[in-house]
Amino acid sequence: MDRKPLNKEEQAARRQLTAVLRSMLSGECTYLEAAPWILHLRSHVGGVGDFDEDFRAFVAINSETDHLPTLATRHLWAEHAVAALEPGAC
Repeated sequence: MDRKPLNKEEQAARRQLTAVLRSMLSGECTYLEAAPWILHLRSHVGGVGDFDEDFRAFVAINSETDHLPTLATRHLWAEHAVAALEPGAC
């Protein structure tokens, strides 16, 4: 399939997507934190369908964890609510 040359927005989205994936793989960013960003950036990368196999795992991660606080929103949650989500908490 022939594609038009990448526009500046798509080039930027691809660079950001690469940075997020590298950050996730290096352990700097959790999968929980990365999944929403990856899905957001996917919509700015041409030629990627909604059911692309490479993104399916991130759709599942995002779907199953969207009720959990992210690092950016954790400060908005009550301490006892965050503590209850920690492994081993009852």
